[in-house]
Amino acid sequence: MTTNNTDSLETLAVFVNRLFPEPTTDIITDLNNLAVKSIFVDTYDNTDELQSYFGRVNYSIADKYLLTATMRADGSSRFGQDNQYGYFPSGAFAWKLHNEDFVGDNVSTLKLRLGAGITGNQEGLGYGNFTQRQRYAGGGPDDGGNINIPGIVDVSYPNPALKWEETMQYAAGLDFGFNNDRLNGSVDVYRKETSDLLFNVWRHSLLFSHSYS
Repeated sequence: MTTNNTDSLETLAVFVNRLFPEPTTDIITDLNNLAVKSIFVDTYDNTDELQSYFGRVNYSIADKYLLTATMRADGSSRFGQDNQYGYFPSGAFAWKLHNEDFVGDNVSTLKLRLGAGITGNQEGLGYGNFTQRQRYAGGGPDDGGNINIPGIVDVSYPNPALKWEETMQYAAGLDFGFNNDRLNGSVDVYRKETSDLLFNVWRHSLLFSHSYS
């Protein structure tokens, strides 16, 4: 809502900026009985959608060898049509050495674990940064109570190459326990490698989202 002075004639009006179906500014002037000098309201709403599907298969051989295979599929509206879904497999193998005859009776737990898998990430990307987006700039009353109608500004530029960030992890571990696990512990080592890293870059006050290998 704004008060404008033109040729010493004060007029009270409301303007409404909207982007759809096309950028338009509506002016409402029949507000002579309104007691408010000026007020500015700026509101918008963003909604993201995330879909996830998960499947796992476990297989055991002689209660000694354990195999696990997992597949996860995630879909996010934060990416363009060609890259909305990411597929992240993983697998693991465990060997219960304490069930082998060559391991002494005082060893109650001894298990070797090996695994590898891929996880996906979409956090930090933000809403709609794979496409061209515009909105009206912010505003507010000046010292005289007048409000200038703000123009349209770019808030993101198209980047259809944006896709899921992927982290590949390799892991190995050893669980051990002695004398009915009165003394027990675990040792783990792992390595992570991240590709297609997602991050935001500000250039000339505009936000760009990138995916770099």
